[in-house]
Amino acid sequence: MAPAVKPIPAAVKEDVLKLLQEAKAMLQPYQLTLTDEEERRLAPTSMGRDSIAFVQQAGQLMTNYPDVLTRAITDAMIAEHPVLLQTFEDADDLMLEANAIRDLLKTVRKVAGNTAMGRARTAYRNGQDDKGRTPGLADLVRTMSERFDQDADADDSPDKPKQ
Repeated sequence: MAPAVKPIPAAVKEDVLKLLQEAKAMLQPYQLTLTDEEERRLAPTSMGRDSIAFVQQAGQLMTNYPDVLTRAITDAMIAEHPVLLQTFEDADDLMLEANAIRDLLKTVRKVAGNTAMGRARTAYRNGQDDKGRTPGLADLVRTMSERFDQDADADDSPDKPKQ
């Protein structure tokens, strides 16, 4: 059984939305737009948290042993390296916090939605079981049935067995 969900008060929702919109606006100047091709090209060589030490060590190599570097790595690139690393770490720190908020909301949404949908399916089945005896109910049940007619493979179909 899922834990009980506390409703999010309208004032809390409004304040959080405002803060998120402010944060998004503050970060907007740093937004980069990548094409699908650029995304695919960058993905295999992207840096993750587990690569920070390696990139830091490469910075030491570039700074302390520039004579071993090929011409492909310029003095400007060496100077820019700490800035790139710090930018990655700053973005990563912000992303961790944003993901924590996302995970919190995802869990609340999942539990609330599961509970609401479970009750809705039960009510729908009860409405179906009425078989038109209650005036006006048949039209509502027919309208509700459209939810399942549109997506016969929906995981929340009341006729589909739980897996």
